[in-house]
Amino acid sequence: MVRILERLSTERGYPAFIRSDNGPEFIAAALVEWAEHHGVILDMYLFRSLSEVRTLTEDWRTEYNEERPHSSLGNMPPVIYARQKLDGDPHWRWY
Repeated sequence: MVRILERLSTERGYPAFIRSDNGPEFIAAALVEWAEHHGVILDMYLFRSLSEVRTLTEDWRTEYNEERPHSSLGNMPPVIYARQKLDGDPHWRWY
């Protein structure tokens, strides 16, 4: 990818932005090094408004706690795991 970016830069200039569908943790070391050398920030997301941030955060929180299985919880979402604990153990309570 770095070679392609360099070749394109000589023909058209550097791109205004680079979109990667994977988060920064999946970006190859060579691309990270290239970005640092060219002053490109890879781990930045631009939001249009505080309302958008709140909506995206709530969507993520809901998915993480209510839908996404967690291997440490027997591949259950936290809400289901907690519900099972509440139903089966009198010592578990919501506070």
